[in-house]
Amino acid sequence: MLNHPIRPRERLVKYDQLRQDDLKIFHERFQLEENQCHRPCPACGEDVGEKSFEKDAFTFCRCENCNCLYVNPVPTEELLGTYYDGSESMEYFHREVLLPSLDTRRDIMRERVLRMKPFVNESDKILEIGSSIGIFVEAAQEQGWHPAAVEINTELVNHLKQEFDIPVYQGFFEQHQGLPQEQNVVVMWEVIEHLLDPERALAKAHSVLAENGRLIFTCPNVAGIEFLAIGPEHELIEAPGHLNYFSIDNVEHLLNRAGFEVEHYETPGILDFVDVMGAIPEDSESIGDRFLTTLAKSTSEADWAAIDNAITTAIQNSRLSGNMFVVARRMKHASIRKCA
Repeated sequence: MLNHPIRPRERLVKYDQLRQDDLKIFHERFQLEENQCHRPCPACGEDVGEKSFEKDAFTFCRCENCNCLYVNPVPTEELLGTYYDGSESMEYFHREVLLPSLDTRRDIMRERVLRMKPFVNESDKILEIGSSIGIFVEAAQEQGWHPAAVEINTELVNHLKQEFDIPVYQGFFEQHQGLPQEQNVVVMWEVIEHLLDPERALAKAHSVLAENGRLIFTCPNVAGIEFLAIGPEHELIEAPGHLNYFSIDNVEHLLNRAGFEVEHYETPGILDFVDVMGAIPEDSESIGDRFLTTLAKSTSEADWAAIDNAITTAIQNSRLSGNMFVVARRMKHASIRKCA
């Protein structure tokens, strides 16, 4: 009852074990100063972050100006690339967590596309950043849209071209010099939390969008109830995979600096209750914890699903879920500050 197809507990435990092994190798290089990059707050750009906590030998800072949580220092782009491309834990995650849950992820993406529809015209030019195996591309084509894609991995680039017959631009989005211009919509699904320099990426999005074009993205909402309840032990507070932890208030700082204004946002996340239940220790003596775990063990699957749905709907309606969906409109000018 405490599982969800995209949060398979036993496989995530195995993933974390492999990740800890990978981090031992990673930190042998990360401890060297030349492999570190010190940066200001990724949201507001002010260099007033104070250490909040450490986790897995990474320092998490809290900005005193806008309350953004972020990792500082971060690895260099080169070192981070070796982690994504060469780590056993990442290969396991893709093989044993992502691929088995594709049907569920397709359903989630179709719901996102429906949320996009009020902001997208059928003739709009759409560019997706980080298309992976094409879950969004598939859902967009079902609506009659004609997206293009940016993807780094050669195998995935070939897959996207062959499977969906779309234009695919290979390389790092921020550095790419051959991207199409005057796009009406740029989309990023769970991307900006991973970036060393999110302002740079959003400024690049600004540069390829037409006037009044829209940036549409999702990312974790660190002001969501699951993050507030679980705290630093939340499984998504995980470096170097996730480097930036935004709320709607401080992500608006980032968007404004990159030349955007928020047009719409909501928090449609569906995993807050699942994640909080999964984080309850088996030996917890808390009355609330015992109540919930006893209820979970004693309730039929149908009744538990109804409880989950009711609580999840209340969290979404209160804009308190741990995932946010944001639509931002391009303004005329953008500034950019790079990580030194």
